[in-house]
Amino acid sequence: MNETKNITFRPLRADEVECRVGNITANGCSLLLYKTARTDMDLLDEVMGPENWQNEFYELGDKLFCRLGLRINGEWIWKSDCGIEGNAGEEKSQASDARKRAGFAWGIGRELYRAPFIFLNVPTERRNDGRGYQLKEFPKYDVTVFEATKTEVKDLVIVDKHGNEVFRMGAPLREARKTSKPSGQAAAPAASAPIMTATFDDAPGGEMSELEIAINDLKKARNRAELQQVHNQYKAVYGEYGSARNEQYCAVLNEMSRKYPRPS
Repeated sequence: MNETKNITFRPLRADEVECRVGNITANGCSLLLYKTARTDMDLLDEVMGPENWQNEFYELGDKLFCRLGLRINGEWIWKSDCGIEGNAGEEKSQASDARKRAGFAWGIGRELYRAPFIFLNVPTERRNDGRGYQLKEFPKYDVTVFEATKTEVKDLVIVDKHGNEVFRMGAPLREARKTSKPSGQAAAPAASAPIMTATFDDAPGGEMSELEIAINDLKKARNRAELQQVHNQYKAVYGEYGSARNEQYCAVLNEMSRKYPRPS
């Protein structure tokens, strides 16, 4: 019998965090961090013991839900969440997603929601059907460093299929933020520091336009330095749409600029 009153799941290790390509634009692509259902099962065995957890699936409307039960002090306590189908629309992917979401409800891998926005300036090209962009070569990225608490991702390093470092966060950016002015104005980080915004998209919905992605990222900026980095990243979008078609982008940019004005 499990006699533990307070169930705590440790933060994930680097080898337990996966990454995949998210949105692709003319300037590169975003990466999304995620965990697998296998990681959830291993952590449940590690913390609870194989005999002290179980999961059940059920349908409600057109959604597939997973109930994840933990036996605590001899009583079964349940938390549940629904899954979203993968690109193939397979029931198996929906079941796996439901199990992972139920794991989030128990705190397994919840630190992934505190991960930064990750954008890579990699070569892209127009798709043959003219709808958006695609990467010029098949991507494969691995997380080699992942240090986190339940409330903060402290260090993160991602490499490509050749082992080359393509993304790093950690001490350089944290030091830059420590020098921020009380009003929210920040000293510009080093040129090598990537744009960081505290968002994790577990399951993106329909394909977003490049303009929508740019506006979404503008709204995620947390200080003047990050706002400038986002704007620099999307200058092609800013110019591409022309003065008659970038009103929405400019409105958001102006709003964020007023929120984080230039240092006087």
